[in-house]
Amino acid sequence: MKREEEVEVEKVRTDLKELQNVIGNQLAEQANQLFKKILEKRNFTEEEIKNLKRENNELKVKYNEFKAKHDELKLEHDEFKLEYNEWKLEHNELKLKFVKAEREKEVNRKCRYFVGKFLFKLSKKLNYDMLTLSDEYEYRNRQEVKKKIESQLGFVKMKADEFKQISDFRLSSNNDYFHSVEIQSTYDAQIMLSNMDFPKDMEYLRTPLNKALKALQTWDNEN
Repeated sequence: MKREEEVEVEKVRTDLKELQNVIGNQLAEQANQLFKKILEKRNFTEEEIKNLKRENNELKVKYNEFKAKHDELKLEHDEFKLEYNEWKLEHNELKLKFVKAEREKEVNRKCRYFVGKFLFKLSKKLNYDMLTLSDEYEYRNRQEVKKKIESQLGFVKMKADEFKQISDFRLSSNNDYFHSVEIQSTYDAQIMLSNMDFPKDMEYLRTPLNKALKALQTWDNEN
């Protein structure tokens, strides 16, 4: 009986050893599989990191290319903007010149007729041809002609230099080929003159032109 018990105990011990071996082998296999999975995951992660770094570098290159293109386009835009502003400034200057030229033409067109009429009548009263009167004052007997002009026009207080301004205006207005406005009434001409928009550099003519119209009005009444 004792012998049988010993055999049974030995068998149990043997089974336990085998079980330990089996469990140990299983644990080792599981550990190997786990390490293998960890290694694969690490390798996969490292590969992903490499790919992300490569993509990041490619994106950096593209970003730098786009930035360079953006800077180039911005430079072109700034150059075009500068050219546009220069063109706009030139356009505005030309527009101002055009408006000024049109205003000068308007003054010439509206005043040339009665200025010519004034100079013609003044020349007749001083016994000169109209062109000769201007030449005499400009080139020959200025002091003598000056006295005659100021004496004749004393009633409107016109000075010889104002006569010269009107005479020069008449000569310059002859370069304007638009038909002049033939005002039948000196009164209408005075209203026209009071409403006229003179260019800034012609505003000085307003006073002598008014005096010329007053003189014409007096001379017309004499007739």
